[in-house]
Amino acid sequence: MAKSSAPLPVYLDYNATTPICAEACDAMVAYLQKGFPHGNPSSGHAYGVQAKALVDDARRKVSVALNANPDGSEVVFTSGGADTDQVAPYLLHALKSDVPLAANAAASRRLAQLLRDSRLPPKPVAARTPPAMAKLISGRRFAFDANALDLHTLSLTFDRNNAARVAIKVGNEEWSGQVGLDGVYRISPNGHRRQPLAISGKWQGEDTFLLDVNLVSNITRILASIRFTGDRAKLDVQDATGSFGGVKIAGAARD
Repeated sequence: MAKSSAPLPVYLDYNATTPICAEACDAMVAYLQKGFPHGNPSSGHAYGVQAKALVDDARRKVSVALNANPDGSEVVFTSGGADTDQVAPYLLHALKSDVPLAANAAASRRLAQLLRDSRLPPKPVAARTPPAMAKLISGRRFAFDANALDLHTLSLTFDRNNAARVAIKVGNEEWSGQVGLDGVYRISPNGHRRQPLAISGKWQGEDTFLLDVNLVSNITRILASIRFTGDRAKLDVQDATGSFGGVKIAGAARD
């Protein structure tokens, strides 16, 4: 068959879509074939930690290629051209303009009100009387079967009316702190990578407790519905921000 004499097209819109180079394709295929972790890199669970490590490594490599700070702190990834187009005008204006932005009285009043509101402490509500199950499981450590979140153990201690205590081992980390039972988060410094946790919870029935763990420093908010039956516990876990949901975990009391 005779070769076509038609000239090859010259693609000039790389700003919209750039054909992938062989090196980038090979790198991605290697990760995909190994079972690339599909977690949100901002999340604290095992999938997210693995994904973040890969993103951070890519950021450092790009930094070295661009002769930027090799720790990657000067490289920001966006999801695409649209994000960059929307952010760039504000950044450029802030960087280049010697004139302040035009006054916006309505926006200034709204911002001032939001700042005032943010200083107000949340109002607690009356904590419901704990069911009999609270006493039965208080202080007991539940160990879990192998699971996608790498959750190993969890214990809840109910020794106060408006707050409980929780200890969680996930991956190679141990998280702990008070659990607000009055609708108000309790802040603990003992979270993911020693960063703050905000924790609250409530009994949803005679045998089911909803544990709300907010990883304050990122977007992850873990909601775990825990149903206790004798020495057994079954968890239905989701991230309220949408990175995962419907993770079923089962375990039993060990002490």
